[in-house]
Amino acid sequence: MDLPDLAIISFSSVPERDVHTAIRAVNRQVAEDFFPIWGSGYYCKLHRRGDTNERSQPEIIEAEPVEAAAAIFLVDRPHISAALSYCALNAAELPVAFVFTDLGDWTVTLSHEVLELIVDSTLGFFLTTSESRGGNRTPMGRVHRAGSRFGNRSTGA
Repeated sequence: MDLPDLAIISFSSVPERDVHTAIRAVNRQVAEDFFPIWGSGYYCKLHRRGDTNERSQPEIIEAEPVEAAAAIFLVDRPHISAALSYCALNAAELPVAFVFTDLGDWTVTLSHEVLELIVDSTLGFFLTTSESRGGNRTPMGRVHRAGSRFGNRSTGA
């Protein structure tokens, strides 16, 4: 099974050993439970982050060079109120997600984001809205908030 890479890049204070353990569990989940049914998947790999020491600004983190089909950034604190995670497309139109490690069990949120990126790597972003003109599509993002059973969708991040 040759799957595209999904880069996991940690800007969090979670020990690297714990991140590796979570990645192994998610890769096993994809290989044993998800791929046989859906026929698609990603192989998660921990990628080293660049030289930036900025851990709180999403626009700087999203610009991190990534050599993978998609990326998930682990960050300690959310920059969206009560968010556990969110998905977006970066400037290079690469599907990215942020998982906030200070809220709840971040490994469950990581698993959720990996599976969501597999099922819908375009993230349902390009939905026609009533404000669209001439067939243009408006980008939308997904924000998953603490206390929400299924997460919320909201425009923008």
